[in-house]
Amino acid sequence: VTNFYAVFFPCRCHRCPHLPTRPYAKSEKPCVLSEYMEQYPLHPTTLPRDSFKPKGDYKIPQVPMEGVSTTKRDYILHEMLPQKVKPPQKHVKSDDGMDLTSTYKQDYNAYPISQVLPCLPRMMRHIPSDTMDKTTIYKDDYVPWNQPKMEMIRPDDRFRPPEEKFDHTTIVQDDYLFRGPVATQICRPQSLVQNNKAPFENTTNYRVNYVPHPLEKPYVHKYETYKVNEVPFDGLTTHKVSYKGLEGQPAKLAKPYQPKILHDLPFSSTTEFQEEYQAWPQPPLFSKKPDVYLPPLEKMDLHTTTRMHYKYPNGKPAKPCKSLLHLKKSTEPFNSSSVMKEDYK
Repeated sequence: VTNFYAVFFPCRCHRCPHLPTRPYAKSEKPCVLSEYMEQYPLHPTTLPRDSFKPKGDYKIPQVPMEGVSTTKRDYILHEMLPQKVKPPQKHVKSDDGMDLTSTYKQDYNAYPISQVLPCLPRMMRHIPSDTMDKTTIYKDDYVPWNQPKMEMIRPDDRFRPPEEKFDHTTIVQDDYLFRGPVATQICRPQSLVQNNKAPFENTTNYRVNYVPHPLEKPYVHKYETYKVNEVPFDGLTTHKVSYKGLEGQPAKLAKPYQPKILHDLPFSSTTEFQEEYQAWPQPPLFSKKPDVYLPPLEKMDLHTTTRMHYKYPNGKPAKPCKSLLHLKKSTEPFNSSSVMKEDYK
């Protein structure tokens, strides 16, 4: 069946090879050609063309290279003669003594140094032996005169409160006397509107022109009451109705049937590892018996080196300044109830 479909209906997706039919040559070797190979044959491969650029192969000359450069050719070294060394003169020690003079002493002769007298004459301060007069120069020069006091040119305009009693009157009250009310004429025209005794009508232009029309009742949508369907529910869906399963035997399980072994024997906790790899027999560990404790017959000396060497001078130990806390022991029974137990019962 596969060969028949491969010949007449070739697989266009996978490009699988196919065998020829009877009219053509029969052979067991499959045809490697596919539809793609038949329609698109291979083109002859051609080598890429060579470049037209001339090959500049460098040919190494066989002439040995000279160690001469352009600098050596242009700039020739001159003849260098050895430098003549002048022999140093021998030092002849003179018998004359050393003159400790310098050019400064020769050019600038020293003059005899003498103390310069001061230009200002020396002041001789006379310290009197009399007692000091503590009067100042101002008091000596400016002595007050014994003259009468001069009268003031300025007039005496100082405020002097009157001796009479205050009458509580002001300048306005004195100048502008009260003359009483003045009869004036009213400029406003008199209102000729007569008061109507008829009751007030509350009709307005708005009420007269705009008459209220009766409003229609708003439409209220009534929902239909739900009625329970008397036909029982079949549980069929569109999938069950459209895609019905073909009649046939149900699929069998591929897992082999393993019958349950029912026995009353207890479960064995031994494994294959425990059976094959058993523990080696270990020798018993050597344990030394502990020595029997024998208490000493002598009494223990409870004296320490501190007690022996550092004794109290007065023979009594120091008492602590802090008073000992005396805890009161309650004889009442213990109350085991707490806030948690009382609130959350």
